[in-house]
Amino acid sequence: MKGTPRKPRPAHGGGSAREREPAYGDEEDVERAVAELRELLRARPDPVWRIVTARALRGVTRAIAAAGPQAMAGAASEASDVAVVVRALEQPQAIEALRSGDPMAAARLRGLRERERLLEAERGAARVADVADLLHLTRQAVNRRRQQGTLLALSAGRHGFLYPVWQFREGGTLPGLERVLRAMTQLDPWMQQAFMLGRSSRLRGRRPLDVLRSGETAAVAAAAEAFGEHGAA
Repeated sequence: MKGTPRKPRPAHGGGSAREREPAYGDEEDVERAVAELRELLRARPDPVWRIVTARALRGVTRAIAAAGPQAMAGAASEASDVAVVVRALEQPQAIEALRSGDPMAAARLRGLRERERLLEAERGAARVADVADLLHLTRQAVNRRRQQGTLLALSAGRHGFLYPVWQFREGGTLPGLERVLRAMTQLDPWMQQAFMLGRSSRLRGRRPLDVLRSGETAAVAAAAEAFGEHGAA
């Protein structure tokens, strides 16, 4: 392929709130959101899907009703719809309302918030089409590299996979990436992402990603292997 390759466009993170998510505010926008939900329900008559939707809506409604206006103002300022929901449910009053039906509610919310943070970090994540363009590969070839463990990809459910942007540089991947990922094959991709963006005591408190960028591949690979074996940085 000729020409200068483009940097992958983040599919999650890396842009303004307006670019990533619509903003709901006035009555017309709320009605539009309700209409979208009705359309989804008509398009998917699966009773299981309807049960999940109804229960999720009841849970969110109960939690929001329990939270005060100040807490809701903070939630409304979040950059994405997912972050709005998580922030609203994280409020103490909301957690208490949810805890009556699920003692693990607070822990589940912390997990959601952490995944949101990991997706947003380091300019977000890109979809397979943009990665294929950057690497001069077909989508099938990118998927093969994901399956072989030479590219890090985070599951986005029915939307496929998202590839953290930090692992790419112009025309290719970060030097040493494959060696480091091979050292963590026993870990799921979310744990691999957490390792690369967290602080490592084996690297004198530095982030593995920063150390890898400086060219110290062997040190990062050794820390990654230890992390994979013991579950600690």
